[in-house]
Amino acid sequence: MNKYLVLSVSVLAVAAVIAIFEDNPLRDYDYTGIVHDVRPTSSGYVFIIDTSVGGCFKCYSSKEVSELGHYGVSGEFSDDGSIFFTSTVKCLDVRRL
Repeated sequence: MNKYLVLSVSVLAVAAVIAIFEDNPLRDYDYTGIVHDVRPTSSGYVFIIDTSVGGCFKCYSSKEVSELGHYGVSGEFSDDGSIFFTSTVKCLDVRRL
């Protein structure tokens, strides 16, 4: 068997294993996207998130979020689907100096 073929297949197999088991912080959230239209309420904040797959929806969070920040959110939609109640909200912005 050609030694270059064996080497190529081995490299591809290692790359596939790394890609599958690599710690990807975006997998920890139901949705990721850009937050806008942040409004305070009596018990938290309501905002719109434009997701990375092209959708957008209204969210409620007890944690404060920043306008135009990149966030990951997890939680559940209301029974009528009109608002997403977050259980986890994490800022994913990369700070540059």
